[in-house]
Amino acid sequence: MSEVLAIVSARAGSKGIQNKNFRSLAGGPSAAERASWCAVKAGLSNVIVTSDSPFALCNWERSPSEHIQLLIRPTALAQDDTPMMEVIKDVLTWVPGLPEQIIVLLQPTQPLRTPAHILSAIMLLQESRADSVVSVMQLPCTHSPDWAYAIRPNGQLERWLEWHGWLDQWLVHVPPMPTRRQETKPAYIRDGTVYVFWRKTLESGSLYGRTCRALVIPPEETCPLDTMADWAEAERRVRERERTHA
Repeated sequence: MSEVLAIVSARAGSKGIQNKNFRSLAGGPSAAERASWCAVKAGLSNVIVTSDSPFALCNWERSPSEHIQLLIRPTALAQDDTPMMEVIKDVLTWVPGLPEQIIVLLQPTQPLRTPAHILSAIMLLQESRADSVVSVMQLPCTHSPDWAYAIRPNGQLERWLEWHGWLDQWLVHVPPMPTRRQETKPAYIRDGTVYVFWRKTLESGSLYGRTCRALVIPPEETCPLDTMADWAEAERRVRERERTHA
């Protein structure tokens, strides 16, 4: 694991939850600290926290580690619309490595992340030899695209897939809409727990490359941090997990 580089992207700006990356979570470490220490507990000895926040300095003065380094990123790379690709490239200019080096990207906004998630993603990347591995969560059957609708400008209601042309483009025969949720096809969304890729994958112009494998995270092991309601739920689940493992 000494050749694996973990990057924790933790900028200061946040609109939904003020200072969400650096405020104490459930009375304990911040989300950014949890992400960094999770990487260390997974056995990664090279963890870079990239941030534009003065709070980051306070956090790591309080809980220093020889395995965690703080890299202050330029303000231009800490905007709402800054591509993650540019943030990673900035880190890699300061941290040299071979094309076959494995990069692990961790976003603080998944406080339920465990070392096992990180290690599973790394193992899947190594075994599959794919360009990348991305964690995903399965949507409830009721949220399947098979049941999604769109409303045209004239008010006409129709299937979302038809409105966006997917059925016409990919299917010769348009299948009927499932009548039972058990008949819908599984659909997934990225949940932000972990992204893993080779350094050379970035040469493709994206984090994913041409071949991307999915690491499926159970719903009870993932929780977004976009709203204050999310924050309250995350704190509840973190406290429950800490009581269970006390």
